[in-house]
Amino acid sequence: MADSGARASVVLAFGRMLASRPEASEITICGQSMGPLFARPCRVLVQPGSRSLRPGDILLYASGRGMVAHRLLAIRRNRRGRFYLAKGDTNYHCDGLFPERAVLGRVAAVVRPEGTQPLPRRRAYARATYYWVRLRQLLPWRVIKAGRRLHSLIRRYAHVP
Repeated sequence: MADSGARASVVLAFGRMLASRPEASEITICGQSMGPLFARPCRVLVQPGSRSLRPGDILLYASGRGMVAHRLLAIRRNRRGRFYLAKGDTNYHCDGLFPERAVLGRVAAVVRPEGTQPLPRRRAYARATYYWVRLRQLLPWRVIKAGRRLHSLIRRYAHVP
C-alpha cells in the first residue's frame, strides 16, 4: 500500500513539473490501450494545459495507477469544476470521471524514426464511442453479449478477400 502512495506522489510531482513547462515535452508511453496508434514503447509530444481540450483529443492524466494517455470522450461541468471522461481505444470500459487538476496535457504528436506525426482530433469517433457507452448502460446484458460476438466476427472476417 505504501508503494502505491509513493508512486502517486511521484506521478503528481512529475505532472506539476510537466504542467509548469510552457513548451511541449517528449515522453515515452508503454501501454497498449491506445494501440495500434501508439506502438509499445512510443514517444509522444505532450502540450501542457487542459483548457484547449475537446472530445476526440488524446490526453495525458495522472491516476492512482500512474500516468494514462486515453482519448477524451466528454467534458462535464458542475459547481465543483470540470470533469473529464476518457477511454483507451482498445479498452471496453471507460475510465471514471476525473477532475481537471489531474490532466497533465494533450498528446499532440507521435515521434517516430521517420519524423514527427501530428495526431488528428477524432471528434466523430469520440462522440460515437460516448453514445455507445451510454447505450450499453441501458441495454440488457444479453444484447451486449450478442453485440460483442458480432463485433468480434466482423473484425475477424472483415479483411478476407
